[in-house]
Amino acid sequence: MFVQEQSCFLFPVRNQIGTIMYIVETRMVGGWENCWTIDEEPMTFPTRGEAQAEILEAIEDSNELDEPFTIDDFRISPIGGNHE
Repeated sequence: MFVQEQSCFLFPVRNQIGTIMYIVETRMVGGWENCWTIDEEPMTFPTRGEAQAEILEAIEDSNELDEPFTIDDFRISPIGGNHE
């Protein structure tokens, strides 16, 4: 069970030091939204694998809810600064 990476960028997106970072977006009624934050700042991950692990943990934690999350509720997108 893996989340597919989604991107609207034509080129890889990189941060200031040239490393691709990732965010997790959640499917909402109006579309995809980045609502994962730490101290009101967007949560970023250095690898796709770390983002994937957070998604799987969120799904597991939601099992107690009336409508738990599924893998289709999330996607991983690259973010950053300079285009290569």
